[in-house]
Amino acid sequence: NVFICTPLPAIDGEEPVEWLTEDLTLNCSLDSPIRVGWVVYTCLMILVYPMGIPAVFYLLLSNPRTLQKVRDPKRNEHNSDRLSVLKPLYDSYKPDHFRAEIGISLWRILMCGMIVFMGRSRVTRASSALVIALVTAVCFREHLPFRHESTNGLAWGGCWLLVITLLMALMIIVAPFKIDSWALGMVMVLCTTIVFCFAISFS
Repeated sequence: NVFICTPLPAIDGEEPVEWLTEDLTLNCSLDSPIRVGWVVYTCLMILVYPMGIPAVFYLLLSNPRTLQKVRDPKRNEHNSDRLSVLKPLYDSYKPDHFRAEIGISLWRILMCGMIVFMGRSRVTRASSALVIALVTAVCFREHLPFRHESTNGLAWGGCWLLVITLLMALMIIVAPFKIDSWALGMVMVLCTTIVFCFAISFS
């Protein structure tokens, strides 16, 4: 939200000024030291977290010796300090999807932090999130990266629960017809229960 500004109309012939959408007391002009500081800080944190951490995960799992040990469990050295440190990154996934944690991390960053950049209106952002959630659910069903089928089933059910939640949120925002909030809530609870039961049975 540091980069999203709202232009306000000019007053008494003055030039129009843009203000930070989330806090209309902050000027978006880079002449303001506070604004420059927040922009620099935000850019650094984007480099460190959304881009830096997945890149570090990829580098750690790309070492040739590590790859050999991960892909061939029979040769896995249980006393290897390197593998014991990296185990949380790959142990939950199948050997042919040992880098799945990187993709899931990127997906979390996309859904939690990047939707705000996908358009200025709530409808555009909700629609973008819904499309991403649908693509995620379909792709996840094709790959099922987790080692245990029960985990795959619950995760796949979670993908569809997210789709339902975003669909209901979009309906609330767009309001294509008169909607009773109580009825919409009951429909959402019913759909959530059905999807959860399917996820349990699938697992």
